[in-house]
Amino acid sequence: DMNYMERIDNVDSNLKIIADAYSHSATASKCMDTKPKRLRRRRSVAPGEDEIRLLTCTAKRARRERKEAELHKDTKITTDLLDLSPLPAGDILLSQADAENSDLLREKSENIVEVLEGEINLALAGTLATDVSESAIHPPTSEQAENIISAEAESTPKIYDENNGLANEEEQTASCFDAQSSPCLPMAHDITERLTILFPEQNVESKPCASARLFACFTLMNNCIRSTEGSNKNKVETIEDLESIRSLESLLRWFVQAELTSDGTNEDGIEAKRKKKTKIEFCAFDCSSTMPAVDTRVGSNIHVEESIHTLHEIATEMSKVCESSRHSTDMIDNLRSFQSFLRNLEDKSPVNDQAISLRKECAKTMPYHWEETRFIEASRFYRKEFELMELAITEPDKAEVVLSKSTIKKRLGEFIGRAIRFYLRKFFNPAPLVLTSETDENAVFRTPRVESSSIRSRVHELVEMTIPDGAVGLNSAAADGAVSSVFSTALKRGFEFLILNDQIQGSDSETYVSNFCTSEATEKGLGTKKAPVVLSDSDLEQILLDIEEAQISLAGVRGLTFIRELMHWPGVADAIQRAGGWGRIEQYAGMCKRLGLGYACPEEIYFSILADMDGLLHRLNKGAAAMEITAQESDNSLRQVWRKFRCGTSSKTVLDRNPNIKLIAEALREGQHLVFPSLSKPEEYE
Repeated sequence: DMNYMERIDNVDSNLKIIADAYSHSATASKCMDTKPKRLRRRRSVAPGEDEIRLLTCTAKRARRERKEAELHKDTKITTDLLDLSPLPAGDILLSQADAENSDLLREKSENIVEVLEGEINLALAGTLATDVSESAIHPPTSEQAENIISAEAESTPKIYDENNGLANEEEQTASCFDAQSSPCLPMAHDITERLTILFPEQNVESKPCASARLFACFTLMNNCIRSTEGSNKNKVETIEDLESIRSLESLLRWFVQAELTSDGTNEDGIEAKRKKKTKIEFCAFDCSSTMPAVDTRVGSNIHVEESIHTLHEIATEMSKVCESSRHSTDMIDNLRSFQSFLRNLEDKSPVNDQAISLRKECAKTMPYHWEETRFIEASRFYRKEFELMELAITEPDKAEVVLSKSTIKKRLGEFIGRAIRFYLRKFFNPAPLVLTSETDENAVFRTPRVESSSIRSRVHELVEMTIPDGAVGLNSAAADGAVSSVFSTALKRGFEFLILNDQIQGSDSETYVSNFCTSEATEKGLGTKKAPVVLSDSDLEQILLDIEEAQISLAGVRGLTFIRELMHWPGVADAIQRAGGWGRIEQYAGMCKRLGLGYACPEEIYFSILADMDGLLHRLNKGAAAMEITAQESDNSLRQVWRKFRCGTSSKTVLDRNPNIKLIAEALREGQHLVFPSLSKPEEYE
């Protein structure tokens, strides 16, 4: 048909129109530069550039479809070979009958595609020939066209088409799971449907949960097929067999539950966020949105305690999976698949259309406005957790230390510390004053003052703390009646002493260390006038270590003595029992012990000695006399070190010979802070 042939021949003139318009653009040279791909930015769009990129994309897609047809011995030529609707006389419509009856027409169409790709890529590269018509008459060879297409793919961003996926899909070597074939991209409705399958009891499709969207998207990407029949062309048919995540199913559910618990947004809050975008949003996936327990609000501790429960389940499940899957290749493969998917999703590169599309589709499933970039941090968070699990499986001997780097465990240790401090304040401190007026509508914590008798014990009414004259430290806490603060400090000092004593005496020993400052460097001191000693760096290190051990022992014994006297003070034990008792504190302290949170959160591990309060008091009562000897010996040893090294001297000769004396004196002065208050009855009760 001559009409078809004439329309095909019009491609040459159309190409010339596009190329001329583009070559005269002032910004044409910016399209291709030598900067690294990640630094390239298109600051402006030249006239005709969008049309050229559309033609390139469409031609490639047509070429790919033609190759597939040839592979299946199908002589059909794609009817939508090229769409030039923005240009006059730019349509090319090839009917199936024409394609089957005309080999010449088929050859002509193939040449046109080659010409089209060659000319447009040359235009993008800034090397368009001056005579376009001549190029159309002498098209490049197939090898030259392949080189041009390959160069263009490496130097230009990849185009994403909502209907056809990635324009150069076959060249996506950085695919999440298979470099040879890119998986289909799920849409928002597919993700929502999968949420109901994976988490049927948690109703996550109506809640702002990033982890659920990520996990659902992973299963779709890992186990999906795309139907190509009729109207179901873009529908993702899910494979119900989810064996790839069965071994991690319980862990994933607890991840989701932890995020939902930390977020704590009820239906009213979700509805409010639908109406108004908030400028600041805390992350729920890492539990940073968990509200702290405050003393002026009844029930404020519930949120953090619920988070403790879910994080404890996650930490337990992680340890269980790693222990039961030692050197398991299947589990390692599953974890690596997750990591690959999440690493791709957290890629911020503007040319990674797959990641951008997935994040946008996930954001569409949220119950209110949600920036798609927020999925980047969520992906990074879970990827790091899975990386640690993989390392713990491959190196089981180091599993406890490896998992201690988990953010989940660190957050669990922090929350346990918060909860225990809340209960200690409840046991020992008076109710704090409400500093905001009840009539102030803008007050953040505008609630009626809580009656102390409803949530507080009477310990603060039974005991008063007094700092000895001349002592330094804990003055403000004692003056404010903050018994819980002093108790926590005493507990920490006591824990350090018990750990040191177990290292020296043995963990099963019931005796306590009584020899201090016995190293060779400490024993020889500064020597004599006839044989003075000049302290070396190694000598100084030994001396400071001796001082540290003696001070730890002295402070620890004093702290444990304070705890023992406080717990035996008349009425204190009964008041604590009436306020709820030690049960909840013992539960949380036991978590610290069982999960080995000392590596993950060392600043909170001292609470672990509260796991058995009765056992602790029994040990303190039994070892009271021996601990008193330890305190006396450590104090005497520190005084002897002061005298041996003449720490109070002002002699220039001595200080010039041994300038390290100043460092020794400074370390010894720290002992002034190792004093705890004495207890007495409040004046009004005497």
